[in-house]
Amino acid sequence: MKCIYCKSYYCVKNGVDRKRNQRYKCVDCKKTFTSAKMAKLAMLKHKRVVLHLILAGCKESEIAEYFEIRESLIKSWKKTHFRELQEILPNQSLLYINTLAQIYNAIEKSRIASLHNKRHKK
Repeated sequence: MKCIYCKSYYCVKNGVDRKRNQRYKCVDCKKTFTSAKMAKLAMLKHKRVVLHLILAGCKESEIAEYFEIRESLIKSWKKTHFRELQEILPNQSLLYINTLAQIYNAIEKSRIASLHNKRHKK
């Protein structure tokens, strides 16, 4: 189990919450979290990636297929967060979705590594 706060792999089970979700406690940072919170954070990360891909000009159908999520969910996110998005997007995709996803994954890995290095320097 990986801590959602400090990314440490030293987490132990710590009972259940009122909704019967498994609770975990990080041995390093001492914070607790549930499996439900982990799922919510994973969805928020997908949401951020999807919105970046929309801004880059990728088609919603391609994004839905690549991330295996409903196209209606993507349209909902787009409607909620980017009312003026249609005005600023080009008519054609700037990059293919595979290229954008690889770039984003590389950026995320780099960001996580730098956070990890900063934590260990303290």
